[in-house]
Amino acid sequence: MTIDLMTISIPIDTDTAEEVTEFLQYAIQEDTLNYELLLNMDVLVDVSARGFLCAAYKGDELVGVASAFDMIGLHVYEWSMVVHPDYRGEKIGMRLYAEVQKQLELRDANEDTALTFDAREVPRKFLASVGYHLQFSEATMQASSAIGNEKNFTLIRLVESNHPDLKKVLMQAFGDTEAEAEALIDWNLEHPKCHMFEYREKDKTIATVTAVESDHALWVTALATLPMHQGKGIGTTLLAFVKHLAAQMEKAFVLLDVELENEEALKLYERAAFTKQHQVDFYQKS
Repeated sequence: MTIDLMTISIPIDTDTAEEVTEFLQYAIQEDTLNYELLLNMDVLVDVSARGFLCAAYKGDELVGVASAFDMIGLHVYEWSMVVHPDYRGEKIGMRLYAEVQKQLELRDANEDTALTFDAREVPRKFLASVGYHLQFSEATMQASSAIGNEKNFTLIRLVESNHPDLKKVLMQAFGDTEAEAEALIDWNLEHPKCHMFEYREKDKTIATVTAVESDHALWVTALATLPMHQGKGIGTTLLAFVKHLAAQMEKAFVLLDVELENEEALKLYERAAFTKQHQVDFYQKS
């Protein structure tokens, strides 16, 4: 029987979301890996997100899916795929990969990164066969939401406009260009599920944190402090604030991703009671 492919722009409809969720639940049970996180199921149904879903069918049965997202609107995509455990070895992954590449070209992608769980031999060999090589690895870490002492958060303000102080923090912390920092701030300001905060001292922004809503958690997508103000506990305060915000929103957890080579950040998150859930590897073409 032939494999039929269908591509849907995000957000996907409710029926498709339910079908993909049921498919992933079976794969999760078989592989004991959280594919819903890898494929960003929350983002697939987000009306403000940009990207697409590729679905592979064998007859009426869903046998593979791939998702790709342009997370901040700069034509820079992250993608991943899952093939049904009962149909692996039938080149479904190659068909999905070809469709992903076609869609990336149609969308004028400037760059793409493939994501897979760590040390998975089959996806690693597959990505190598199509010219992708490991660039870096991240740990997804989780902490429980918790009401904190609001007196500790008096210097934290919701970002309401794009301004030079905030851009300076992002540029110095992440090495962003001014254009990249400005685009990131604008993206967060435009999307209702993104909440960007700044830590101000003597009328200057010296740190920032962004929290993005998902169904059961807040994701910390950016945490940065000016180098001259690091080591003062500001990062710890901002993480406590996000836990507090999550509890107020009745979210169970706070989640974040951190590069494994960033030992200082790992220690900060561990001190703040974050624990590693899994590791994701990021691959790009040479």
